[in-house]
Amino acid sequence: MQHRFTVPGEPRGKARHRSRMVTPKEGKGFIHNYNDTDDPNVAYVGFVEEHYQRSEGPKFSGPIRVDIIAYFRIAASDSGLEKNRKLSGMKRPAKKPDKDNIDKLVFDALNKTGFADDASIVDGRTQKVYGNFPRIEVLITTLNEAEGLDLDPKKEPDQDEKTFDQTWKERKDAKEAAEQKRAETKRRKGSKKKANTGAVRKS
Repeated sequence: MQHRFTVPGEPRGKARHRSRMVTPKEGKGFIHNYNDTDDPNVAYVGFVEEHYQRSEGPKFSGPIRVDIIAYFRIAASDSGLEKNRKLSGMKRPAKKPDKDNIDKLVFDALNKTGFADDASIVDGRTQKVYGNFPRIEVLITTLNEAEGLDLDPKKEPDQDEKTFDQTWKERKDAKEAAEQKRAETKRRKGSKKKANTGAVRKS
């Protein structure tokens, strides 16, 4: 069994855990590790999982192979010669995120959804390449049917698909709008209370 799906937008890697020292009123202090929910890389895990579910991906069992190709954006300022070098694979994106962090993020996103445990991943390859359309392509295969992903840097994804950057911006805009609405409501209540207090004093 095989299943292939695509995550549109610039590839991202697994976010680093943050930590802070907690000092309770009683007892010893301890270090608390946590994920920053305002870090887009944390939200990106859910974005990958969402696209797997939308592709109607099954839940694999037994040993599997996971192949990943991360397509990075080609700079608009690149010369024609430079673009051709990147599209042909002569030049590869030796930059962040690290290949291992791309692996970890995809595996975390699919853990419990695409497979029971990422310990079942026994084989696979992750490649970082340039493409006309930035995205991550993932192919999951049961071990006895394992085949590699074919490179296709000129493949055009579904233009109706929103990239992660677009959904992240919408989420931030909605959050800012909600905060502004709460602030405006609080200001109006304060003005109304002040007006009522003034009216009472005059009477």
